[in-house]
Amino acid sequence: NTTERPKYDLFWLINCGLITLVAAFLRFFNLDLKPFHHDEGVNGFFLTSLFRNGTYSYDPANYHGPTLYYISLFFSKIFGLNNVSVRMSVAIFGVLTVVLAFYLRPYIGKIGALSAAALIALSPGMVFISRYFIHEIFFVFLALAFVLAILLFIRNEKAGPGAIAWMVLLLLV
Repeated sequence: NTTERPKYDLFWLINCGLITLVAAFLRFFNLDLKPFHHDEGVNGFFLTSLFRNGTYSYDPANYHGPTLYYISLFFSKIFGLNNVSVRMSVAIFGVLTVVLAFYLRPYIGKIGALSAAALIALSPGMVFISRYFIHEIFFVFLALAFVLAILLFIRNEKAGPGAIAWMVLLLLV
């Protein structure tokens, strides 16, 4: 008597979906509820210059590179230059940070990965930095992506994950 085991884990898939939906709701709901605060205003200045002039000039007083501005430019060109479209870029990376936690499963187990993702999804600090046009959530996403790429490289000993790790590291600069 052999019983066919499904090739997918329904418990895993349902919980990944639910956690991702909660993360998305908390990050996207009423994105325009608050006006930009001072850090967002500074970032908005650089984005607006990029949006209107098509160029970015590095300002050493700002200490950040152009990656966030170019990502946000994509959404601003499609949906217009407004609070929601600009904050959409960071909200997406907030959700993607939760999704990255699922990839920890081989290292910390199914329950560990689901717990990590749920804690990231529900963390007030993570929700906060995922809803405001600041660089921090992008740094968190890239840091976790770097760790995962290194773990994958160690596990598989292939060049691909190592190359991804280097690309992520370069984006962090």
